[in-house]
Order: sequence, then C-alpha cells, then structure tokens
Amino acid sequence: SYLETNLGLIETVDKIQLDMYDPSWKIYTRSEELPAVKVGSKASIKQALLSNGSIVAGTVERSVLSPGVIVHPLATVRNSVILNDVEIMPGAVVDNCIIDKHTKIGAYAKVGHGDDLTANIEHPELLTTGITVLGKHLNVPERMIVGRNVRIFQGAELDKVSLNKINSGETIR
Repeated sequence: SYLETNLGLIETVDKIQLDMYDPSWKIYTRSEELPAVKVGSKASIKQALLSNGSIVAGTVERSVLSPGVIVHPLATVRNSVILNDVEIMPGAVVDNCIIDKHTKIGAYAKVGHGDDLTANIEHPELLTTGITVLGKHLNVPERMIVGRNVRIFQGAELDKVSLNKINSGETIR
C-alpha cells in the first residue's frame, strides 16, 4: 500500500530495500526551496524521514513528513505519511494515517484513534487495516476524535460533525 511503501523508506539501514542515497537511482522530483528541518529541544524522533521546511517540536515515530509539515509540542505522529504543509497542533495524536496537503489537525484531536477496525462503509476492500485517510485543505476541529478506516474528502465541513466524533469505517464528504 501507499502507506507501507512510504514507511519502508525509513527502515533501519540493514533492512533498506530502496536506497535513496544510491547515485545510480536518480530522483527526479524537485525539492522545494525551504530551510532545513528544525527540531525542538523537547522533540522526540524515531525512524522518520523529514523533509525540508519541517518543524518538529513534538513526537514523530516511524513516519514520513513532507516539506513544510509542523508538529507542535505535545503532538504525536506515528506510522503515518503527512503531505506538504500540514500542521498538527499541540496535544494532537495522529496514528496510522495518510494526511493530504494543507490540512490542520486541531489541538488535542485524535486521528486514527482506537482499536475498532470496522471496515470502511464505502470501500471495505480498501480500508480494513486501520489506515485513516484525510483529503486536502481540511480543518480537523480541536478535540475531535476520528476512528480507523475513515476516509474524509477534501472540502468536508468537519466543524458540523455531531458530537465531534467520526466513528471507525465512516466516509465523510
């Protein structure tokens, strides 16, 4: 899957199957002209691939952060691929997610939360392993809880979701 392939890039050196530093394997994607990664004094980073312009002040474990991603203090990102210019506010937890560009995860929100692995109602053949997928330009409200196998489309108005919770397996348009 997309998530597994990206997370494969951060395997320990003895397990690497795709060596991004091999000069015979050219990477044709242009890097954005952004400053180097900035890591806060209380940040914790384990098995991660961080791109230029990223700022990490919280915890990042086994994840890939694209250019311009900001992980605020007390925020946690685990087993996830976070695309360009996503902001994860203080205290938020993101677990086993793919989050598209220009999305904001509100303070103390939990995305990819819980043990309920109910398959996605619209695409049970695709979302059964607990991966939660968020589209571009979303604003996840503070303290919202988003379960697993959830798919949220670009343009969804999450501030109108009742009880500030999206159950596992749901699709929001």
